[in-house]
Amino acid sequence: MAGVGGPERIEVAANEKQVHVGKAQSGETWLFRASGRWRDAWIPCGPQGYRNFAADVLGIRPRVRQLPWFSLVGRFVRDTDQGVEEFCIGQEADYTFHDSGEVVVFANDLEDRYDNNFGSVKLRVDRLQPEPKLLSYLSSRSSSSPTTWRTGTTTTSAP
Repeated sequence: MAGVGGPERIEVAANEKQVHVGKAQSGETWLFRASGRWRDAWIPCGPQGYRNFAADVLGIRPRVRQLPWFSLVGRFVRDTDQGVEEFCIGQEADYTFHDSGEVVVFANDLEDRYDNNFGSVKLRVDRLQPEPKLLSYLSSRSSSSPTTWRTGTTTTSAP
């Protein structure tokens, strides 16, 4: 895949409930890369987040329950009102969109606890040009098809 235009660079503040990234078109793959450190109250970490054992024992979970505390998370809101998908970006992930919609990012924290967050991470977003085979495959799928993403070496499909 070849790059399409220059990369977008976005500063993601830890105390923002969401930061707008842009509009994704069906068939696009975006490569996300994040760096830097931010703080959840007194706990410093990078965009990969951290494990909070005390919260686990107490059953307290961040916004996206299955992802680490304070990990950098992407949220894709489809234009067709057919749902929202959330995915872990961490330090690096690529994401292929099978529908068009808006993309936002945030630190995975409790919904009402963004006031005690500090710092920011830098996010680089590269829009990759889809290969011709992928475009024809995507055009044959319905808009309700799941989106897939890869973080590290694991590929996951949304339910």
